[in-house]
Formats: sequence, structure tokens, C-alpha cells
Amino acid sequence: MSGGATGISAHLARCLVPFMPRLVFLGRTPLVPGIHPAKPLPEPSPSEAFRSSPRASEIARTLAELRSSGIDATYHTCDVTDPEAVRAIMGEVASRYGKIDGIIHGAGVLRDGR
Repeated sequence: MSGGATGISAHLARCLVPFMPRLVFLGRTPLVPGIHPAKPLPEPSPSEAFRSSPRASEIARTLAELRSSGIDATYHTCDVTDPEAVRAIMGEVASRYGKIDGIIHGAGVLRDGR
């Protein structure tokens, strides 16, 4: 599922819970190892600011919520506009899980001037 694990992608994932799918999210936001989904992120120093973000914390919370519902949910940092990056991640996913039954494209960039 492209679009990270936030916004419409997170909403769609929650709607799929009754079907117990395995979900693999792709998004550009890098996750910091060890982010705890229930705790707010500490204020990062300027040198650490690029490594953590409210969006990364939201992704971690979404993954934790899905996992607590019994869903096997993972996240990979990947820019879906980069064909080679997508190809590499899809190769990893296919070798780990085998058959891919569906792809949901939820990524997008709002460019309406706001």
C-alpha cells in the first residue's frame, strides 16, 4: 500500500481489518528504530531533527494499532516515484511473502497552492 501508513492509506487499512490481510506500506518518511507508538516523541536536537517527525510517530501508531488487531503490518521507506526503489522493495516483499494479491495506491501530493 503506497502512501505510508497515514491519512487515506491508514483509513483504508483499518477498513480491511475484518479481512485479516497482510499489509506492507511504502512511504517516504523514514522511521526511527525504537519509536514507541503510545509516547510522544521527545524534542529532538537540531542534529536529530531530520531523523524523527510527528509523521513517523503517526506511522508507528498506525502499525501498532493494526498489529493489535491481529494484522501483520510492515513499513518500508520507499519513494514510489522511483521505479528502481519500488522494484527493489517489491522483490523483497515477494521473496519474503510469496504471492502479492493486491496493490493499493494511496500516495499523493496535494498541489493546489495551499
